Amino acid sequence: MIHQNYKGLNWREIETLAKSYEKRCLGLFVDRVFIPERIWAPGGFLKNEWGLDLSSRDQEFQLILGLKAQMPYFGLSLGKKLKSSKQASQSGFGLALKKHLQGLKIQELKAISQERMIWIGFSKLRLILRLIPANPEAFIVQDGTILASSKPTKLTEFEMPEGFQAPQNLEVRKEWVSEEDPFYFYNQVENYLKSETFSIRSKSLENEIKKRIKTEQARLNQSEKSLIETLPRKIKNIHELFSEGITDKAQIEKFYHSEKKNKRKQSEAKGQIPEILERIKTLKVQLDLLSYPHLDGSKLSEIESKIGLHAKHKIEKKAGEWKGKIFASKEGFPILVGRKKEENQELTFKIAKGNDLWFHVKGRPGAHVVVSLPPSKTASLETLLDAALLAVYYSGGENWGKTEVDYTFKKYVKRIKNSSEVSYVKNKTLVVEFDQKRFERFR
Repeated sequence: MIHQNYKGLNWREIETLAKSYEKRCLGLFVDRVFIPERIWAPGGFLKNEWGLDLSSRDQEFQLILGLKAQMPYFGLSLGKKLKSSKQASQSGFGLALKKHLQGLKIQELKAISQERMIWIGFSKLRLILRLIPANPEAFIVQDGTILASSKPTKLTEFEMPEGFQAPQNLEVRKEWVSEEDPFYFYNQVENYLKSETFSIRSKSLENEIKKRIKTEQARLNQSEKSLIETLPRKIKNIHELFSEGITDKAQIEKFYHSEKKNKRKQSEAKGQIPEILERIKTLKVQLDLLSYPHLDGSKLSEIESKIGLHAKHKIEKKAGEWKGKIFASKEGFPILVGRKKEENQELTFKIAKGNDLWFHVKGRPGAHVVVSLPPSKTASLETLLDAALLAVYYSGGENWGKTEVDYTFKKYVKRIKNSSEVSYVKNKTLVVEFDQKRFERFR
């Protein structure tokens, strides 16, 4: 059963847990300090949570410390069930825990009377947990001196509170704390964390999908407006096209370029509208799925993946599939580079997806470059320039000066029959010059 009223433990509950944990943890060594893997949490871990692997010759436990505001916890788990998160990186306090505690033996574990505080003693060090929901903290202390803290502090010396003002007649809630089962509390907290995280994820996902629908609708409106504005005008008199003070030849050239620009805008708008409508349709389908009565974590992950919310994970996966050069643009999109004929063919026709951006130096043999885009995402000018620069460099154009680079969606790139060459349509062109400063970022 998952209880929805956990707001931290009172001092009697902490005292009850400490007595239970003390019997099992005294004499155990800290083998490892790690950040627990939480596959059900965004990013694969929880912030402000650490695990301590404890063991002796015949016992193994994990002590889990959580300093999340409004719901701090410390729990004991049997064995070594939790793995270390590969995605998380240790904070300064996490590194301090590892540096000072790893390899030490627990010599005492107790609660401070009438305080929401745990004291874990080693030979010369103390790990002190202050489990006050409004301001949870942890300190590593030696002879009263604070060596490290989980939050920035100006304190250099730790003073133990006296606890005389705490309420006396507090209840030990059986739905959370069991005097018979020392592992019960942690199991309940883990279930609560899963439930709370699921609610936050689903609400966040709902807001993100609604935001994207709104963005796509604005793009659709803009494309439709561009299409209407560029429709041919009805002209009653040829002289309507001419302005005073400009020669006929200049007037004709002006009209020609204006119409050419309008046709290009019409073509772009006609191509964009079906794609935008398809994206809106996909987003609305995913939004409807969020109201599905049997929605679970697995389905939530599918929806997140469908709309490209886990772009970082997809980048890592694609990097694993592609054996050639791979870089990251300034905004984090992967840029994949083929440097020879075989790599170009594999990258363009096996690795790249239809809506990825494909780059090639105009009119010269050279590298194929692909910017991998999550669904419904567009690349900024900075990303376009990054990819164009790499296309020039890996085509041998470091000293070419100003160079034209074409780009288009990969779905518009076709293999020329009986040839290693390709053809492409619906492309745009960037004019770039090798920029050493920009290139240094990729080294």
